[in-house]
Amino acid sequence: MDILKEALGMYVNLVVLLGTGAGVTWWATRRLEERIQKEVQGMDRLQSIEMRMLNIENRVSGIEEKMATKEDLNKMVADMTATMVAKDDLNKMVANMTATMATKEDLSKMVAKDDLNKMVANMATKDDLAKLLDAINNRNGQGGPG
Repeated sequence: MDILKEALGMYVNLVVLLGTGAGVTWWATRRLEERIQKEVQGMDRLQSIEMRMLNIENRVSGIEEKMATKEDLNKMVADMTATMVAKDDLNKMVANMTATMATKEDLSKMVAKDDLNKMVANMATKDDLAKLLDAINNRNGQGGPG
């Protein structure tokens, strides 16, 4: 019976030892899985950041391709300068315009003094306008037209 108790004790010790080993192995495996998951998540974040950076680089390179270079700008300035009117040409245009413009004397000759006096005589005076306003107000005060 001692042998049986001893064998049973060894068996129990073996089961406890195996159970403890299995528990420790399970715990270590779970910890390793957690660490691997964290690393994978970190790698996913890095990959996401890398993709964003790549998108930004693509946008920047697209913008750079559309931008005018220094040579393009110099050519535009040269083209604009070639089509601009020269200062001498502008001075000639102004001289031609002023040569054909009517002077004060020309304008006074166009309209005779008698014509101006007739125009002034036919103009309505302040009193004429006041009478007209009174007539309108009286008519409106009497109930309108009719």
